[in-house]
Amino acid sequence: MAMKRILTTSQREQLLSVDHLSEEDFKAYFSFSDYDLEVINQHRGKVNKLGFAIQLCLARYPGCSLSNWPIKSTRLTSYVSRQLHLDAIDLNSYDHRNTRANHFNEILEVFNYHRFGSANTQKQLIEYLIELALENDDSIYLMKKTIDFLTRKRIIFPSIATLEDIISRCRDKAENNLFSILLCSLTDIQIEKLESLFQIYEETKITKLAWLKDIPGKANPESFMSICKKVEVIASMGLGTINVSHINRNRFLQLARLGENYDAYDFSRFELEKRYSLLIAFLVNHHQYLIDQLIEINDRILASIKRKGTRDSQEQLKEKGKLATKKLEHYASLIDALHFAKDNDSNPFDEIERIMPWEDLVQDGEEAKKITGNKNHGYLEMVRNKS
Repeated sequence: MAMKRILTTSQREQLLSVDHLSEEDFKAYFSFSDYDLEVINQHRGKVNKLGFAIQLCLARYPGCSLSNWPIKSTRLTSYVSRQLHLDAIDLNSYDHRNTRANHFNEILEVFNYHRFGSANTQKQLIEYLIELALENDDSIYLMKKTIDFLTRKRIIFPSIATLEDIISRCRDKAENNLFSILLCSLTDIQIEKLESLFQIYEETKITKLAWLKDIPGKANPESFMSICKKVEVIASMGLGTINVSHINRNRFLQLARLGENYDAYDFSRFELEKRYSLLIAFLVNHHQYLIDQLIEINDRILASIKRKGTRDSQEQLKEKGKLATKKLEHYASLIDALHFAKDNDSNPFDEIERIMPWEDLVQDGEEAKKITGNKNHGYLEMVRNKS
Protein backbone atom coordinates (compact mmCIF):
# COMPACT_ATOMS: atom_id res chain seq x y z
CA MET A 1 0.00 0.00 0.00
CA ALA A 2 1.36 3.41 -1.02
CA MET A 3 2.24 5.78 1.79
CA LYS A 4 -0.10 8.72 2.26
CA ARG A 5 1.30 12.22 1.92
CA ILE A 6 -0.28 15.00 3.96
CA LEU A 7 2.24 17.86 3.55
CA THR A 8 3.18 20.07 0.65
CA THR A 9 6.72 20.16 -0.73
CA SER A 10 7.35 23.57 0.83
CA GLN A 11 6.12 22.34 4.22
CA ARG A 12 8.52 19.38 4.10
CA GLU A 13 11.42 21.62 3.17
CA GLN A 14 10.57 24.04 5.99
CA LEU A 15 10.55 21.23 8.56
CA LEU A 16 13.98 19.98 7.47
CA SER A 17 15.62 23.34 6.86
CA VAL A 18 18.22 24.74 9.25
CA ASP A 19 18.65 28.08 7.49
CA HIS A 20 15.55 29.63 9.08
CA LEU A 21 17.04 29.35 12.57
CA SER A 22 18.05 32.53 14.36
CA GLU A 23 21.75 33.12 14.92
CA GLU A 24 21.36 32.27 18.60
CA ASP A 25 19.50 29.00 17.94
CA PHE A 26 21.85 28.08 15.11
CA LYS A 27 24.90 28.32 17.38
CA ALA A 28 23.12 26.55 20.24
CA TYR A 29 22.37 23.52 18.05
CA PHE A 30 25.53 23.34 15.98
CA SER A 31 28.42 24.58 18.16
CA PHE A 32 30.76 21.76 19.19
CA SER A 33 32.05 21.15 22.69
CA ASP A 34 35.61 20.01 23.37
CA TYR A 35 34.32 16.45 23.69
CA ASP A 36 32.47 16.73 20.35
CA LEU A 37 35.66 17.93 18.64
CA GLU A 38 37.66 15.13 20.22
CA VAL A 39 35.28 12.50 18.81
CA ILE A 40 35.13 14.18 15.39
CA ASN A 41 38.91 14.47 15.08
CA GLN A 42 39.35 10.75 15.69
CA HIS A 43 38.24 10.21 12.08
CA ARG A 44 40.75 10.22 9.28
CA GLY A 45 40.52 12.63 6.39
CA LYS A 46 38.88 16.04 6.01
CA VAL A 47 35.82 14.68 4.21
CA ASN A 48 35.12 12.08 6.91
CA LYS A 49 35.52 14.63 9.68
CA LEU A 50 33.14 17.04 7.96
CA GLY A 51 30.64 14.31 7.11
CA PHE A 52 30.63 12.93 10.66
CA ALA A 53 30.23 16.45 12.08
CA ILE A 54 27.32 17.24 9.74
CA GLN A 55 25.57 13.99 10.75
CA LEU A 56 26.03 14.93 14.43
CA CYS A 57 24.50 18.35 13.76
CA LEU A 58 21.48 16.85 11.98
CA ALA A 59 20.90 14.46 14.88
CA ARG A 60 20.55 17.52 17.10
CA TYR A 61 18.39 19.48 14.63
CA PRO A 62 16.10 18.74 12.93
CA GLY A 63 16.65 15.22 14.34
CA CYS A 64 17.14 13.12 11.21
CA SER A 65 19.94 11.25 9.49
CA LEU A 66 21.89 12.60 6.53
CA SER A 67 20.23 10.07 4.23
CA ASN A 68 16.83 11.60 5.09
CA TRP A 69 18.01 15.20 4.76
CA PRO A 70 17.60 16.28 1.10
CA ILE A 71 18.31 19.92 1.93
CA LYS A 72 21.67 21.51 1.13
CA SER A 73 22.79 24.24 3.54
CA THR A 74 25.91 26.26 2.77
CA ARG A 75 25.36 28.06 6.07
CA LEU A 76 25.66 24.81 8.06
CA THR A 77 28.57 23.43 6.05
CA SER A 78 30.51 26.70 6.38
CA TYR A 79 29.86 26.97 10.13
CA VAL A 80 30.99 23.38 10.77
CA SER A 81 34.06 23.79 8.54
CA ARG A 82 35.19 26.89 10.47
CA GLN A 83 34.94 25.04 13.78
CA LEU A 84 37.04 22.18 12.38
CA HIS A 85 39.52 24.59 10.70
CA LEU A 86 38.84 23.02 7.34
CA ASP A 87 38.87 24.63 3.93
CA ALA A 88 35.75 24.49 1.81
CA ILE A 89 34.96 20.85 1.02
CA ASP A 90 32.33 19.44 -1.32
CA LEU A 91 30.13 17.26 0.90
CA ASN A 92 29.10 15.23 -2.16
CA SER A 93 32.41 13.38 -1.83
CA TYR A 94 31.15 12.02 1.50
CA ASP A 95 29.00 9.46 -0.29
CA HIS A 96 30.39 6.05 0.58
CA ARG A 97 27.37 4.19 1.94
CA ASN A 98 29.23 2.06 4.46
CA THR A 99 31.21 5.01 5.82
CA ARG A 100 28.10 7.10 6.35
CA ALA A 101 26.28 4.16 7.96
CA ASN A 102 29.22 3.44 10.28
CA HIS A 103 29.42 7.08 11.30
CA PHE A 104 25.68 7.16 11.96
CA ASN A 105 25.89 4.06 14.17
CA GLU A 106 28.81 5.61 16.06
CA ILE A 107 26.80 8.78 16.72
CA LEU A 108 23.91 6.69 18.05
CA GLU A 109 26.20 4.88 20.47
CA VAL A 110 28.51 7.69 21.58
CA PHE A 111 25.91 10.45 21.89
CA ASN A 112 23.06 8.26 23.16
CA TYR A 113 20.64 8.58 20.24
CA HIS A 114 18.24 5.81 19.17
CA ARG A 115 16.76 4.46 15.97
CA PHE A 116 13.10 4.79 15.22
CA GLY A 117 12.54 1.09 14.58
CA SER A 118 11.51 0.10 18.13
CA ALA A 119 7.99 -1.34 18.19
CA ASN A 120 7.40 0.17 21.61
CA THR A 121 8.41 3.62 20.35
CA GLN A 122 6.04 3.38 17.41
CA LYS A 123 3.22 2.20 19.69
CA GLN A 124 3.76 5.15 22.05
CA LEU A 125 3.89 7.59 19.15
CA ILE A 126 0.68 6.25 17.61
CA GLU A 127 -1.20 6.48 20.92
CA TYR A 128 0.14 10.01 21.41
CA LEU A 129 -0.88 11.11 17.90
CA ILE A 130 -4.37 9.64 18.12
CA GLU A 131 -4.92 11.57 21.36
CA LEU A 132 -3.71 14.78 19.69
CA ALA A 133 -5.76 14.21 16.53
CA LEU A 134 -8.91 13.93 18.64
CA GLU A 135 -8.32 17.61 19.47
CA ASN A 136 -6.69 18.96 16.32
CA ASP A 137 -6.02 17.13 13.05
CA ASP A 138 -4.02 19.87 11.33
CA SER A 139 -1.21 18.18 9.36
CA ILE A 140 1.65 20.53 10.15
CA TYR A 141 0.62 20.71 13.81
CA LEU A 142 0.73 16.92 14.13
CA MET A 143 4.04 16.69 12.27
CA LYS A 144 5.69 19.22 14.58
CA LYS A 145 4.32 17.38 17.60
CA THR A 146 5.68 14.12 16.17
CA ILE A 147 9.17 15.49 15.66
CA ASP A 148 9.09 17.08 19.13
CA PHE A 149 8.04 13.73 20.65
CA LEU A 150 10.91 11.89 18.98
CA THR A 151 13.43 14.63 19.77
CA ARG A 152 12.60 14.52 23.48
CA LYS A 153 13.29 10.79 23.44
CA ARG A 154 16.50 11.32 21.43
CA ILE A 155 15.13 9.22 18.60
CA ILE A 156 16.37 9.95 15.08
CA PHE A 157 13.24 10.19 12.97
CA PRO A 158 12.98 8.34 9.64
CA SER A 159 11.99 10.01 6.38
CA ILE A 160 9.27 12.66 6.49
CA ALA A 161 7.25 10.46 4.14
CA THR A 162 7.24 7.68 6.76
CA LEU A 163 6.04 10.08 9.44
CA GLU A 164 3.37 11.45 7.12
CA ASP A 165 2.01 7.95 6.60
CA ILE A 166 1.94 7.27 10.35
CA ILE A 167 0.19 10.59 11.05
CA SER A 168 -2.33 9.95 8.29
CA ARG A 169 -3.27 6.58 9.78
CA CYS A 170 -3.54 8.10 13.26
CA ARG A 171 -5.79 10.86 11.93
CA ASP A 172 -8.03 8.28 10.30
CA LYS A 173 -8.21 6.32 13.55
CA ALA A 174 -9.04 9.44 15.57
CA GLU A 175 -11.63 10.46 13.01
CA ASN A 176 -13.29 7.05 13.20
CA ASN A 177 -13.41 7.38 16.98
CA LEU A 178 -15.15 10.75 16.64
CA PHE A 179 -17.59 9.36 14.10
CA SER A 180 -18.43 6.50 16.46
CA ILE A 181 -19.29 8.98 19.22
CA LEU A 182 -21.55 11.00 16.90
CA LEU A 183 -23.29 8.00 15.37
CA CYS A 184 -23.66 5.64 18.33
CA SER A 185 -27.18 6.84 19.21
CA LEU A 186 -28.37 7.81 15.71
CA THR A 187 -31.81 6.31 14.89
CA ASP A 188 -33.24 5.25 11.55
CA ILE A 189 -35.71 8.14 11.69
CA GLN A 190 -32.88 10.61 12.19
CA ILE A 191 -30.99 9.06 9.27
CA GLU A 192 -34.05 9.55 7.05
CA LYS A 193 -34.26 13.19 8.08
CA LEU A 194 -30.56 13.68 7.37
CA GLU A 195 -30.97 12.14 3.92
CA SER A 196 -33.94 14.43 3.27
CA LEU A 197 -31.56 17.40 3.36
CA PHE A 198 -30.33 16.41 -0.10
CA GLN A 199 -33.81 16.64 -1.65
CA ILE A 200 -34.30 19.50 -4.12
CA TYR A 201 -37.19 21.96 -3.70
CA GLU A 202 -39.20 22.21 -6.91
CA GLU A 203 -39.87 25.95 -6.50
CA THR A 204 -36.30 27.08 -5.83
CA LYS A 205 -34.31 24.24 -7.42
CA ILE A 206 -32.01 24.08 -4.38
CA THR A 207 -31.60 21.40 -1.73
CA LYS A 208 -32.95 21.70 1.79
CA LEU A 209 -29.31 21.71 2.95
CA ALA A 210 -28.55 24.77 0.79
CA TRP A 211 -31.72 26.44 2.09
CA LEU A 212 -30.59 25.88 5.69
CA LYS A 213 -27.25 27.52 4.93
CA ASP A 214 -28.85 30.55 3.26
CA ILE A 215 -29.07 33.23 5.97
CA PRO A 216 -31.12 36.40 5.20
CA GLY A 217 -29.05 39.54 5.45
CA LYS A 218 -31.72 42.06 6.44
CA ALA A 219 -33.02 42.53 9.97
CA ASN A 220 -36.77 42.46 9.43
CA PRO A 221 -39.72 40.29 10.51
CA GLU A 222 -39.55 38.28 7.28
CA SER A 223 -35.91 37.33 7.95
CA PHE A 224 -36.78 36.50 11.54
CA MET A 225 -39.56 34.12 10.49
CA SER A 226 -37.37 32.54 7.79
CA ILE A 227 -34.69 31.70 10.35
CA CYS A 228 -37.35 30.43 12.77
CA LYS A 229 -38.40 27.89 10.12
CA LYS A 230 -34.79 26.74 9.71
CA VAL A 231 -34.41 26.36 13.48
CA GLU A 232 -37.63 24.35 13.55
CA VAL A 233 -36.39 22.00 10.79
CA ILE A 234 -33.11 21.27 12.60
CA ALA A 235 -34.83 20.90 15.98
CA SER A 236 -37.25 18.36 14.47
CA MET A 237 -34.30 16.04 13.81
CA GLY A 238 -33.77 15.54 17.54
CA LEU A 239 -29.98 15.89 17.31
CA GLY A 240 -29.91 17.35 20.80
CA THR A 241 -30.03 13.78 22.12
CA ILE A 242 -26.56 13.10 20.67
CA ASN A 243 -23.93 13.54 23.38
CA VAL A 244 -21.03 15.59 22.00
CA SER A 245 -19.54 16.44 25.40
CA HIS A 246 -16.83 13.80 24.95
CA ILE A 247 -15.54 15.53 21.82
CA ASN A 248 -13.00 18.33 22.16
CA ARG A 249 -14.74 21.62 21.44
CA ASN A 250 -12.16 22.83 18.91
CA ARG A 251 -12.19 19.50 17.10
CA PHE A 252 -15.98 19.52 16.99
CA LEU A 253 -15.91 22.99 15.44
CA GLN A 254 -13.42 21.72 12.85
CA LEU A 255 -15.90 19.01 11.86
CA ALA A 256 -18.72 21.57 11.80
CA ARG A 257 -16.74 23.88 9.50
CA LEU A 258 -16.00 20.98 7.18
CA GLY A 259 -19.70 20.15 7.04
CA GLU A 260 -20.51 23.78 6.30
CA ASN A 261 -18.08 23.87 3.36
CA TYR A 262 -19.52 20.80 1.62
CA ASP A 263 -22.59 20.81 -0.61
CA ALA A 264 -25.00 17.98 -1.35
CA TYR A 265 -22.79 16.61 -4.15
CA ASP A 266 -19.75 16.49 -1.88
CA PHE A 267 -21.68 14.63 0.81
CA SER A 268 -22.93 12.08 -1.73
CA ARG A 269 -19.31 11.00 -2.38
CA PHE A 270 -18.54 10.28 1.28
CA GLU A 271 -18.96 7.01 3.11
CA LEU A 272 -22.07 6.97 5.27
CA GLU A 273 -20.18 7.35 8.56
CA LYS A 274 -18.38 10.45 7.39
CA ARG A 275 -21.46 11.87 5.68
CA TYR A 276 -23.71 11.64 8.73
CA SER A 277 -21.01 12.69 11.21
CA LEU A 278 -20.15 15.88 9.34
CA LEU A 279 -23.83 16.65 8.85
CA ILE A 280 -24.54 16.21 12.56
CA ALA A 281 -21.61 18.41 13.57
CA PHE A 282 -22.67 21.09 11.11
CA LEU A 283 -26.36 21.00 12.09
CA VAL A 284 -25.73 21.06 15.85
CA ASN A 285 -23.40 24.03 15.46
CA HIS A 286 -25.62 25.71 12.84
CA HIS A 287 -28.66 25.40 15.10
CA GLN A 288 -26.91 27.46 17.78
CA TYR A 289 -25.71 29.92 15.14
CA LEU A 290 -29.27 30.42 13.87
CA ILE A 291 -30.52 31.06 17.41
CA ASP A 292 -27.77 33.65 17.83
CA GLN A 293 -28.92 35.23 14.57
CA LEU A 294 -32.51 35.37 15.84
CA ILE A 295 -31.36 37.19 18.96
CA GLU A 296 -29.31 39.63 16.90
CA ILE A 297 -32.15 40.31 14.44
CA ASN A 298 -34.59 40.78 17.31
CA ASP A 299 -32.22 43.28 18.95
CA ARG A 300 -31.76 45.15 15.67
CA ILE A 301 -35.52 45.29 15.04
CA LEU A 302 -36.17 46.60 18.56
CA ALA A 303 -33.39 49.16 18.15
CA SER A 304 -34.93 50.28 14.86
CA ILE A 305 -38.38 50.58 16.46
CA LYS A 306 -36.90 52.57 19.32
CA ARG A 307 -35.10 54.95 16.96
CA LYS A 308 -38.23 55.51 14.88
CA GLY A 309 -40.44 55.87 17.96
CA THR A 310 -38.04 58.37 19.51
CA ARG A 311 -37.87 60.32 16.25
CA ASP A 312 -41.67 60.36 15.87
CA SER A 313 -42.09 61.34 19.52
CA GLN A 314 -39.72 64.25 19.08
CA GLU A 315 -41.54 65.35 15.94
CA GLN A 316 -44.87 65.15 17.74
CA LEU A 317 -43.57 67.19 20.67
CA LYS A 318 -42.29 69.78 18.23
CA GLU A 319 -45.68 70.03 16.50
CA LYS A 320 -47.51 70.20 19.82
CA GLY A 321 -45.12 72.93 20.92
CA LYS A 322 -46.02 75.03 17.88
CA LEU A 323 -49.73 74.39 18.45
CA ALA A 324 -49.45 75.24 22.16
CA THR A 325 -47.78 78.56 21.33
CA LYS A 326 -50.66 79.42 19.01
CA LYS A 327 -53.22 78.50 21.68
CA LEU A 328 -51.43 80.66 24.25
CA GLU A 329 -51.64 83.59 21.86
CA HIS A 330 -55.39 82.98 21.52
CA TYR A 331 -55.66 82.72 25.30
CA ALA A 332 -53.88 86.06 25.76
CA SER A 333 -56.30 87.67 23.24
CA LEU A 334 -59.30 86.25 25.16
CA ILE A 335 -57.97 87.71 28.45
CA ASP A 336 -57.61 91.11 26.78
CA ALA A 337 -61.21 90.88 25.52
CA LEU A 338 -62.50 90.04 29.02
CA HIS A 339 -60.55 92.94 30.53
CA PHE A 340 -62.03 95.29 27.92
CA ALA A 341 -65.56 94.04 28.65
CA LYS A 342 -65.09 94.55 32.39
CA ASP A 343 -63.60 98.03 32.04
CA ASN A 344 -66.30 99.20 29.62
CA ASP A 345 -69.21 97.29 31.20
CA SER A 346 -69.90 95.56 27.90
CA ASN A 347 -71.02 92.04 27.11
CA PRO A 348 -67.91 89.74 27.33
CA PHE A 349 -69.32 87.33 24.77
CA ASP A 350 -69.65 90.11 22.23
CA GLU A 351 -66.04 91.12 22.85
CA ILE A 352 -64.86 87.50 22.43
CA GLU A 353 -66.87 87.15 19.21
CA ARG A 354 -65.14 90.21 17.82
CA ILE A 355 -61.74 88.51 18.38
CA MET A 356 -62.63 84.93 17.42
CA PRO A 357 -65.84 83.34 16.08
CA TRP A 358 -67.48 81.07 18.61
CA GLU A 359 -67.07 77.97 16.42
CA ASP A 360 -63.29 78.64 16.17
CA LEU A 361 -63.12 79.06 19.95
CA VAL A 362 -64.81 75.68 20.50
CA GLN A 363 -62.44 74.03 18.02
CA ASP A 364 -59.50 75.70 19.75
CA GLY A 365 -60.61 74.15 23.02
CA GLU A 366 -60.82 70.69 21.50
CA GLU A 367 -57.32 71.03 20.07
CA ALA A 368 -56.03 72.18 23.45
CA LYS A 369 -57.48 69.03 25.05
CA LYS A 370 -55.42 66.90 22.63
CA ILE A 371 -52.26 68.69 23.68
CA THR A 372 -52.86 68.27 27.39
CA GLY A 373 -54.74 64.96 27.36
CA ASN A 374 -51.75 62.57 26.84
CA LYS A 375 -48.79 63.26 29.11
CA ASN A 376 -46.71 60.27 27.85
CA HIS A 377 -44.83 61.21 24.69
CA GLY A 378 -42.07 58.58 24.89
CA TYR A 379 -41.13 56.22 22.04
CA LEU A 380 -43.00 53.27 23.61
CA GLU A 381 -46.22 55.26 23.53
CA MET A 382 -45.64 55.99 19.84
CA VAL A 383 -45.15 52.24 19.20
CA ARG A 384 -48.38 51.41 21.11
CA ASN A 385 -50.38 53.97 19.16
CA LYS A 386 -49.21 52.50 15.85
CA SER A 387 -49.72 48.85 16.79
